[in-house]
Amino acid sequence: MLGLGIDTGGTCTDAVIFDMDESEVLSVGKTATTKEKLEIGIEEAIKMLDADLLKKVGFVSLSTTLATNACVENKGSQVKLLLIGADKKVLKSYYKDYGFESLDDIRVIDGIPDGGYVEGVPADWEALYDMIDDFSDALAIGIVQANAQRDNSFELKAKEILSDFYDVPIVCGSSLFSELNVIRRGAGTYLNVRLIPIINSFLSAVKNVLSKYDITAPVYIVRSDGSLMSEEYALEHPVETLLCGPAASALGGGWLSKCKDAVVVDIGGTTTDIALLKNGVALTVDGGIKINGWKTFVKGMYIDTFGLGGDSLIRCDGKKTELMDYRVMPVCMVASKYPLISKRLQELAEDKFYNSKYPYEGFELVKSDFEKYNLTDIQEDICRSLMNGPLIYEDIEDRYAFENNIGVLEKYGIVMRFGITPTDIMHINGEFSKYNSTAAKAALNILSKKTYLDENVIADMVYKEFEKKLTINIIRVLIESGGDYYKEGIDKDLLKFITMQYDLGKECGMYITDFTSGVPVVGVGGPAHIFMDKVASNLNTYAVMPKHSIVANAIGTLAGQIVVEKSIEITFRSVEGIPGYCVFLDGKPVESEEFDDAIQVSAEYLKEKVNDSAKRRGAKGEIRFEENVEKTTGIFYGSPFVVGGRVSVRGYAGIN
Repeated sequence: MLGLGIDTGGTCTDAVIFDMDESEVLSVGKTATTKEKLEIGIEEAIKMLDADLLKKVGFVSLSTTLATNACVENKGSQVKLLLIGADKKVLKSYYKDYGFESLDDIRVIDGIPDGGYVEGVPADWEALYDMIDDFSDALAIGIVQANAQRDNSFELKAKEILSDFYDVPIVCGSSLFSELNVIRRGAGTYLNVRLIPIINSFLSAVKNVLSKYDITAPVYIVRSDGSLMSEEYALEHPVETLLCGPAASALGGGWLSKCKDAVVVDIGGTTTDIALLKNGVALTVDGGIKINGWKTFVKGMYIDTFGLGGDSLIRCDGKKTELMDYRVMPVCMVASKYPLISKRLQELAEDKFYNSKYPYEGFELVKSDFEKYNLTDIQEDICRSLMNGPLIYEDIEDRYAFENNIGVLEKYGIVMRFGITPTDIMHINGEFSKYNSTAAKAALNILSKKTYLDENVIADMVYKEFEKKLTINIIRVLIESGGDYYKEGIDKDLLKFITMQYDLGKECGMYITDFTSGVPVVGVGGPAHIFMDKVASNLNTYAVMPKHSIVANAIGTLAGQIVVEKSIEITFRSVEGIPGYCVFLDGKPVESEEFDDAIQVSAEYLKEKVNDSAKRRGAKGEIRFEENVEKTTGIFYGSPFVVGGRVSVRGYAGIN
């Protein structure tokens, strides 16, 4: 069978045709991602593939970094989250620990369902009606209630009420997660609804292009753990695509390199993603994915994502060069699209004095439907000023008003900044030649005049800073993955020490601490070949750059299968003085006198749920089940006693 793999990243879109029986790459396509209209980039990549082989494709598998990049860059749609039964004091004290910037998008009402171990509290529907106008600007709404893993009736009722007022996607958290922590479930649900338009747009674009080529094969998308789900399931659960691009890269990098143990480093345009392979299997996270401060219950591979890529914004003050942790359009790229930008930059390069701090930077309007957003008059005026084409900072008239309002437009992805990036330096150095090198040189010349540094010095500083950030982050990831002590992340002092030792080593200080990786570094992604050898040398190991590594993510999309896991807590419970155990099935308590009986009841129930979920995700054929039981013991009158536990069932299935 032939599989078609497509990966849409923040910068590039890749496509491959892969022979699943022979494990062989047959055809490859790679082009720029066109965020303003994703179909363009996807179709350009598919055009590069063998047309005869396309007709024989048996299934299509996708991955994307669009959701991941939205989290890293803190972008997404305007949404609201309703929490039912959350402790308002706890929420106010700890909301930032879960990734929320503020409480502006969160509303809370009372309500705890009966049937648990705490006394039930009626849902305050009157309070919901009183705050109903607060949801008027939301493009999607998430609802999460306390104890929903036992009874989600309050979520369903709230959805019914809100649906009477608003025709937008409304998602119940119980359909996504079953864990206890209501605020963490809220964070994951909030991200889910914020990402719905992004994934919807991606899947629609893919389907539109496939229809042009009469490809009717079933479509799957990679989940955060490297397994697959159907497109229908993905539309309801877009949060499960978080880190799916990096997950696909890890699978592809591992397969291509044939390394059983390795650090897989995928350098993209927006982010760098690090995954760890041990005994041929990617490490997974405990508890749920954490990304850019967000804590979720999304199951996934151990993948660390940070803002560093070919399109990271370069800032230089004449003393040091900094690579910002967010993506902008490279000057060379925007100038290829708009030749007038290249001409204007060349004109500016002839000047000696400039009115703006970053005269070579500018902005492009990427969403023409900006009026549907809740923007101010000034913000809409800025969008209209960009409708005729991008503007460079030096040519903006009311710069004060512009700078005070552009951040909101960038956050919602309405406007995109362009500036000097490592991609521009690569074009200037001749390592890439796809876009407008002349414009990149002009922009660097302006920066040179602003900082009084030679252009070659700036370019060298950029590469050294890129190498440094890669090395330090790999060290950080290896430390954090090495045990429980730093699993929540290394502290600022240790990170500062690592950075200081790196700098001392480069400057031949009187003492240094040497860091060594016991496994090779596998590089994937377009810019990887420029930096991997030096980074590996810094870590006293070696680099592996496998064939087809620049499309490892698209290859990795074809390596997965359907994997579903669900679990239930078993709790000791005494009824009328008789000891026993209790599990909640569909919100109703089921009592058992013996722990083994509770296990059996739970396992049978979970197999049904896993089977149903696997079918919804697109599983074909027989499902293979694995059971796991964790016991919690205590001491009762001097003897060991089972006080509870957890039953988990995992199901595996193919897609053909």
